[in-house]
Parts: sequence; structure tokens; C-alpha cells
Amino acid sequence: MTNSKRLLIGGSVCWLGFLIFMLAYLHGRAWLKSYDTFGYQLTQPATPAKTAFLRGLTTLGEPAVLGGATIALMLYLWWRQRIGDSMWYGAVNFIGGLLLFAVKHAVLRPRPSHQLVSIGGYSFPSGHTFGMTVFVLTVVALLWPHLQHRWERWLLALLAAIIILAIMDSRVYLRVHYASDVTAGLLLAASWFMLATALRPHLRKWLSEPIATYPD
Repeated sequence: MTNSKRLLIGGSVCWLGFLIFMLAYLHGRAWLKSYDTFGYQLTQPATPAKTAFLRGLTTLGEPAVLGGATIALMLYLWWRQRIGDSMWYGAVNFIGGLLLFAVKHAVLRPRPSHQLVSIGGYSFPSGHTFGMTVFVLTVVALLWPHLQHRWERWLLALLAAIIILAIMDSRVYLRVHYASDVTAGLLLAASWFMLATALRPHLRKWLSEPIATYPD
């Protein structure tokens, strides 16, 4: 099985998982409330020190922070003469943001009450989780080919998972998202990144083909 097929299958599975959570909310499924309650309980207990730490940590997922990091990464790749990678990964991150915006305004789920930080907008899916997941997967995709040893790749995957899970935990703990929001954000981001990556060779081929001349 080729890598593109694996990515297509993985992306499709994640997309299906995302749809399950979205439809569960839209149709008011009872299991979703139990899922959210259990997810919130996993973030407990709450302490002043933990709250202060997670308030700082969650800012790493802010759109301004991730947008700036993405631009910095694009400039670095451009400087290294990897212009194609610079434009591609920049597009994946920023177009992904548009996808997130569209989904949020289609679902219109209100945020939880009693938030520990003040924030507006809609709850489903988690934008911080989505943005951080896409950015982390971008960094992993860029570093992966340069890691020759299996332990290096395992370590990179572990660090990526810890970063993403930490952002997910902070959003639920601070009561700005439900557990289903962050899960859906993870699934949507993984689906978007994998499907886009799988289709990249086909898009490159399509863009590189000469424009056909029309008959007079």
C-alpha cells in the first residue's frame, strides 16, 4: 500500500469520526453529554497553580501565535530554497483556518458556562486544538524524512502528541470547550492534513501540466 493510500484511508477515518461528533451534537445524542462530563472530570482537580499554568499554556494555540509561527516557518523554508514546501504548508495551515471558521459558523454551538478565561465565539470544534494539530503535523512532516533512527521518530511522535493533548486538556480545564469540541478539532485537523497531503502529488501534477491550446 502506498503512502498516499494510507493517508487517504487515515484521513477518511478521521473525517468519519468528526462527522459522528458533529451529528451527535446537532441531533442531541445523550451519549455526547456523558462524553463531555467524563472528559471534564479527567482534567480535574482544579488548583490555582494549575489554572495559572494552563492559562499561559493555552495561549500557544491562539490564532495570532500560530499564524506568526506559520509565517516564520514559511520564511525559513523560503530561505532554504524550499519554496514549494513554504507555499504548500502555509496554504494548508491558513486554508485550514478557513475550513474551521466555516464549520464553527455552521454548527453554532455555544461555549460552556463558568469559563475560567473570557472568550467569545462558538465552541465546536476547538480552534486551538485544530490550529495546533495542523501546525504540529506540519513540523512533524518536515522533520520526519531527516530522522534516520526509529527511536528518533518515536520521540518526535511522542512530543507531538504531548503538545496537542496539553492544548486539548487546557481548553477543557478552562471551561472554554467541551471534551467533544477538542476531540472533534483533533479529528478535523488530522483529516484535513492527511487528505491534503495525500492529494498533494496529484495537485502538483495538475499544476505542472501545460495549458491546452484551444482550437481556433
